[in-house]
Amino acid sequence: MSPPPDPTPRARSPWGWLGGLLILGVLAGGVVAMALLLWDRVDMQAITRSPAPAGGPAPLAASPAESARPGAPFQAYLFHSDASRDYFPEPEFYTERLAEWRTLARALGASVTPINGLSGFQEVEEGEGVILVPAAICLGDQEVNALTRHLLGGGGLVITWAFGARDGACEWQGWDRLREVTGAMEVRELERRSGLYLTVPGGSPLAHGIEPAARVELRWDAPLALATEGPRVYWSDWAMNPEPAESSAATDAAVHLRKVEGGGRLAWFGFHGLEGEGLPDEERIERLFRNALSWTAQVPSAQIQAWPHGHAAAVTVTQLAGWEFSNVGNLAEAAGARGIPVTFFVASRMALDYPALGNTLSAVGEVASRSVDDQAVVGLSLEDQRSRLRQSRSHIRGWAGESPLGLRLPEEAYDASLLHAWRSEGGTYVVGVGNGRTGGPEVHETDAGPVVVLPRIMKDDYNILVQDRTLGQAAVVQEFDLGLRKVQALGGLALLTTHSQLAGQRRHMGALEELLDTIGADTSWWVATGGDVAEWTLARRGAQVTVVSWDPEGRLELQVTADSERGLSGAWIELTLPGEPGEWEAEVDGERIEFARTRWGIAVPIGPLAAGESRPLAVSRVEATQ
Repeated sequence: MSPPPDPTPRARSPWGWLGGLLILGVLAGGVVAMALLLWDRVDMQAITRSPAPAGGPAPLAASPAESARPGAPFQAYLFHSDASRDYFPEPEFYTERLAEWRTLARALGASVTPINGLSGFQEVEEGEGVILVPAAICLGDQEVNALTRHLLGGGGLVITWAFGARDGACEWQGWDRLREVTGAMEVRELERRSGLYLTVPGGSPLAHGIEPAARVELRWDAPLALATEGPRVYWSDWAMNPEPAESSAATDAAVHLRKVEGGGRLAWFGFHGLEGEGLPDEERIERLFRNALSWTAQVPSAQIQAWPHGHAAAVTVTQLAGWEFSNVGNLAEAAGARGIPVTFFVASRMALDYPALGNTLSAVGEVASRSVDDQAVVGLSLEDQRSRLRQSRSHIRGWAGESPLGLRLPEEAYDASLLHAWRSEGGTYVVGVGNGRTGGPEVHETDAGPVVVLPRIMKDDYNILVQDRTLGQAAVVQEFDLGLRKVQALGGLALLTTHSQLAGQRRHMGALEELLDTIGADTSWWVATGGDVAEWTLARRGAQVTVVSWDPEGRLELQVTADSERGLSGAWIELTLPGEPGEWEAEVDGERIEFARTRWGIAVPIGPLAAGESRPLAVSRVEATQ
């Protein structure tokens, strides 16, 4: 479903919608837990007049590599409720939900045993394996008690939607059972919406194999929301702002994980099944299901963290250089003095009038293209696109001494033809809105090779200074800072974007200097140029983490292999593990290494890898080696 034609209404005031959302960033062997602070709702359709890629969609490459998981089997029990089946007008709806989870569990290596009603629990070893309970709205007290005992005894439990909201005779009971088993403070039904979205912050087991800060659109099917504390996937609007139930501002959790005393693990989904609006949405939902099932079954998983060097999120400072071109020197001076790289997107024909600035900008960071004259290129023939882009690259190569890797066109418009043209001329990335699908880089395939699209999901100086008419340094800084906090909390990429004729003016440099100081002092940010972000994205996507062996008694052996065409530097391997984080130790290439403990397991630096190079990583339970 497309976003509504009218802009998303702005909140009357900032509100702390997820004060308990913790995004874990790993920094130099330590863990930083960053609580989400207040931000205003961001009107993504006011950010640009062309929020969707123009001229037709560009094909997405495959999603990030699936998390590495051992092939060792585990026990899963698929709970069948006759009463719940009969509750639905179409009985096949319920059996389809069971079939989905059976297929998912078997794909992960599970041995699946069906259990029907209370008598089926004779097949279950208490506290062993994971019980799958999809769409079980009608449950008797004894059934609920048996499932709860399994969880409290150390077993896994996956439930969806309105678990136990009706009794064994399908008479209404209320939300107490669901609230008790999930530990939620409140349960609410969502009101009907023009579009149903959830957003997946990075940093949790649920996010493995999904782009940082991804948004998923679902078909409407009476979803529920919980009020919970801590990390979660949340119901959102199209712009990835939280959109809780209207009756309760704190009730926004769409997916919730819970670890109980005794070691049991629970995952709850506020919707029925694979109900994505499109194929990419269904793929992301399926990954959410797989990730939740692995976690509740205490099957370890591993992936390369979203950002290098253990950073929780990334920020790229950019300036669009066209009108009042000489102002770019102001930002170059301020950023250079602070050691913060800047990516300058220059209208190349205008740049030629300022020959002294070319080396100045390339010394501070990166010089990228804004086309020849900051005019539209999308919609031209492929031949004309390539000709104009080739001319811009030639201008910049002569002016700054480097060929541009990045391209940012007016209104951040792009289409499949434009991506192909830019890649054919040697570019590697484009800045675009990307229809708000994600807050992290996307990789698009072209016949000439992959192109990375860096999405902008926060306001730039045009939105703040012109559209919102924000006055005063403190107010301007606050508006930028709200956007930075949002992206940081989601674990995505923040593009701090200014124009040479707006915030690039000398009178606004106080605000930009304050923002640069804030960014530089916050070690949870990876501060990088657009070219560095694109290169990392391609290197991470092309690398592989594979499981060599898994001994459930206490040792997991992995191998990390860099892409055959590019090396991998600064990678940390994020592991979701059974038990508690303090129970493990790590070895890289046979040498004991310091690692960071996270809420879900550990994160281990792997060291630089040359193209095609592999390195072994092993983690072991401490007690198993003593």
